[in-house]
Amino acid sequence: MRFFLIALISLILMEPFTTFNHRYVMHFIGWAWHKSHHDRIGKKVELNDLFPIVFSIFAILLFVLGINNNAYTAIGIGVTMYGAIYFIVHEIIIHSRFGKIENNNWLFKYWRFGHNVHHQ
Repeated sequence: MRFFLIALISLILMEPFTTFNHRYVMHFIGWAWHKSHHDRIGKKVELNDLFPIVFSIFAILLFVLGINNNAYTAIGIGVTMYGAIYFIVHEIIIHSRFGKIENNNWLFKYWRFGHNVHHQ
């Protein structure tokens, strides 16, 4: 139960962490990479795609540290789950990077609207 709670709390805490990271890293010192995401016009691959690769190093490190401490493994699972959810929502649903999703679900519309406002 403790393991599950640590993973769940890690998953939940990733949202404020990534919000901070997006605002103060990607839109500041990481702008050289992130700019490609805002300038994308029909591109399948962009420089911004390097961010998940770099961020995954953190999760991998947690799994390596988890060899001797289950709490690190649980945190790594929470971080990895957040990354998977983010990929599905942002890349597949919002940006349709793997083909257009013709779902007009209110939640999908809300996510797309909010993200389009961000891109303005």
